Amino acid sequence: MIGLTSLWTTQVKPKEPAAPLLHACLVTYDALNDDDDEIRDLAACLVTRIVAGKHYRDNMKDVIPLVASQKLSEYLARKYSRSQELCVEAVRRMTNSDSTRSPLRNSVADTLAQAQEEDTALFVQEKQNLFIDEVREAIIWSRVLKNLSVKAVPRRLAHAFSQWVMDGIAVLTECATNQVDGPLGWISKTEVFVLGMQVVCGAEVLLNWRSRSRKVPVAGYTIRRALREFADIGSVNKVHPLWIEKIEEILEASVMGRLAVMKRSMGLVVERLKQ
Repeated sequence: MIGLTSLWTTQVKPKEPAAPLLHACLVTYDALNDDDDEIRDLAACLVTRIVAGKHYRDNMKDVIPLVASQKLSEYLARKYSRSQELCVEAVRRMTNSDSTRSPLRNSVADTLAQAQEEDTALFVQEKQNLFIDEVREAIIWSRVLKNLSVKAVPRRLAHAFSQWVMDGIAVLTECATNQVDGPLGWISKTEVFVLGMQVVCGAEVLLNWRSRSRKVPVAGYTIRRALREFADIGSVNKVHPLWIEKIEEILEASVMGRLAVMKRSMGLVVERLKQ
């Protein structure tokens, strides 16, 4: 943290953000999720400097770490909007992958099977970081992905991400069809609930990318149809209501977006006919 503090207190302000500064921002973001509250508070102070940039003043009020992580993610999406490196890293963090080179190496089916395995350990193993909220991370990094320029999305990654998401929806739909959920049902394990939110957030990203680019090989109506089927089956078999609620929000926003595009297109046609 000392090194990061010295970096952000220097007066070096490159015209275009460089990769090392992106890495420093990501390290600062990780510090905001540290178990040590002193490290989190120090990182939040750094975020104030980073976001304010040349407008930083010593009397500026720092924000709490949870707010700072949101502000820093928004800053990254703005400053590195065309960065393919940030796009790949955001996908990795959204899916909670442990691989930097291949963020979608593990399929949803494999991850789900692993999450549903019975724990036979004699003693409960404490998580490495108790502060981090993986669902919140999925939401934050999905927002970053939606705000990036389509130029930042590698075509190969768009194809791999599309397959990961669509396969994930299919797997979750199958589970919802064959199993009734409840207080002690198949979604009761934290890892399963998190995975479902990651898949749903991933579908939201795909719809956003597809509306702006054809790098996503799956049509928007196909994604919406898959989500609709999952939500309908899930509602009958008592899938976690937060999953259903998120899906309904995504579908509503996507349909409204499509209607807005059609309205603008019709308006242009009318104007041309009047000329």
